Amino acid sequence: ASRNAKTKGKRLIIISIGMLGAAMFYADAMITPAISVISAIEGIELITPAFSAYIVPITLVIIFGLFWTQSKGTGAVGFMFGPVMLIWFLVLAMLGIYNIIQEPSVLLALNPVYAFIAIFYSLHNARCCRVMCYRCGISLCRYGAFWKKSN
Repeated sequence: ASRNAKTKGKRLIIISIGMLGAAMFYADAMITPAISVISAIEGIELITPAFSAYIVPITLVIIFGLFWTQSKGTGAVGFMFGPVMLIWFLVLAMLGIYNIIQEPSVLLALNPVYAFIAIFYSLHNARCCRVMCYRCGISLCRYGAFWKKSN
């Protein structure tokens, strides 16, 4: 894009915007793992407040370990986190199955007919605001699921 800029000032602006974007990308790549790990470790404080003094040191050890392992290659990270993720998903599946057995009517939420009934009922009763809330909720669920899948 800078080759199309006719003046030196425009070229400087375009290069500055590009450098700012690259700096923001690198900063995001550094801060996101730290925020994710510290928010997960802060859950320990809910179990017992005695661990509150150890949250930051534990986080630093985990972050150091992650970046050190990552320098060995993504295969090493996968080898380390593969079993952890398998256990995590098995626990989620067991909890989900348990709760579905407790309340099987929750499966009715998968039927799109109920969404159409709610929208048409709201339209019939002139509640356009509620229809917009339904549409926003549906969009958030759809794009949220896409985002989780892409990550």
